Amino acid sequence: MLKVITHICFALVMLVFLVSCVEAPSENVQLIELHYFYDGLCSSCNHLSLFHDLLSEVLADVRQEHPYTVVAHNAFSTAGRSVGKDFFSYLGLGEDFLHTAPLPILVINGEVFYGNEAIRSNLRSAYLIAVEKNSP
Repeated sequence: MLKVITHICFALVMLVFLVSCVEAPSENVQLIELHYFYDGLCSSCNHLSLFHDLLSEVLADVRQEHPYTVVAHNAFSTAGRSVGKDFFSYLGLGEDFLHTAPLPILVINGEVFYGNEAIRSNLRSAYLIAVEKNSP
């Protein structure tokens, strides 16, 4: 039963990933999907809030014209580990990548950045490359 749920979760993540590659019909604007895997072990830490603050700081001037959506995965939850295992296998990085790479991990258009410093220093350029690749 757990395998079935795992496969369903993976299928949903991949569906969202693939749908993000299709132009939004109503506005002709495509959302850039940001997959964020974080350390959710600390219940008093607010990793997502800090990540959203970083996004607001780094992408403030381009967000309106090129909107994004964040798909957050708690790497310590059963669902997050399951999605990560399938997601990183799909990207060719292996099932154990989530357990060996330092958290947080950000995936933008198939590009993977791990650790706060790598995410901060590559976020803007990777995002703009994703915008360019996904433009009609």
